[in-house]
Formats: sequence, C-alpha cells, structure tokens
Amino acid sequence: MTLKQLSISTGVSVSELNKIENNDVKDIYYSTACKIAKALKLPVETVFPY
Repeated sequence: MTLKQLSISTGVSVSELNKIENNDVKDIYYSTACKIAKALKLPVETVFPY
C-alpha cells in the first residue's frame, strides 16, 4: 500500500504519514494510530509497538 492509498483510507495526510514512517514525530494521537492500523488490517500494537 502506498502512502497515498493509506492517506485516502485513513484521512491522514501523506505528509503526516511520511513523518510517522520516518519517525519524525514525537507523539501520535491514538485515534490516528488506530486509523492506520485498521487500514493495514493489523492490531495497533503491531503497527505501533511503543
């Protein structure tokens, strides 16, 4: 899945997803983490283990 596809699925901007992917964000909202995990069909704990 591309960042663009993930952005469309989650409503999270491509730039924000890019920052998350590259660990350029200190904190991420739990709701955002849940949207991303749901779109990837994975448990949130698997996608964001911290």
